[in-house]
Amino acid sequence: AIPRSMSEWSPEDLKAWLTQCWVDLKGTIEETKLKNGNDKSDLTDTEIQDLILQVAEPALQMDIVRIAALGKKTIT
Repeated sequence: AIPRSMSEWSPEDLKAWLTQCWVDLKGTIEETKLKNGNDKSDLTDTEIQDLILQVAEPALQMDIVRIAALGKKTIT
C-alpha cells in the first residue's frame, strides 16, 4: 500500500526588493542610460533594467529552488 497524505498548497507571489534608486546613477556614466525628462525614474525598457534583471534573475532562481526544496519562505 502506498501511504497518501494531503498537502496544503499556498501559492504566493515571489517578491524582490531592490534598494538602489535612479538618483544613485546621477553623475555616473550610467546616467546616460536613463530616460530623458520627467521619466528618468522609470527604468522600464532601459539598459539599466536589463542589467538589474541579469543580476536579479539568478538570485530569484536560487530562491525558487530553496522554497520548493525546503518549503522555507525566508533565508533564516
